[in-house]
Amino acid sequence: MNKEQIRSLLDHLGVASRIDDDGDLAVTLEADNTFPHDVTIWIPVEDGRRLSFIAAASDFHPEGDLLLMANRNNRRRNYPTAVVRKGEIRMEYSFLITEEVSNDFLTSCLRQQISGIWAAFSDFEKEDSE
Repeated sequence: MNKEQIRSLLDHLGVASRIDDDGDLAVTLEADNTFPHDVTIWIPVEDGRRLSFIAAASDFHPEGDLLLMANRNNRRRNYPTAVVRKGEIRMEYSFLITEEVSNDFLTSCLRQQISGIWAAFSDFEKEDSE
């Protein structure tokens, strides 16, 4: 697995990507009526064995205890994981890939994480429904 392969799969999904200043793939999901902030997802492909997703939402500053909110979010969903980094909410998840996998598997990982990250940010400030 390499950066060019992942970028090609993103193209196949119709997801525009770019290479950022650090050499990582980056995808920007534009704000809409479900979440009014752009979300940038960085996809570093580390040594061909780890497919990672690190996401931040521009100008997203939820009010309240961020750690408490992140923990509440993580109780509600299996992935991505909400974390607090430098006073901001990030969504993160990684796949460790130790053997050869198909493009279908990688495409599924990409689709799952991109939609999951958007949903996690969209639902982040919602209170528990219990």
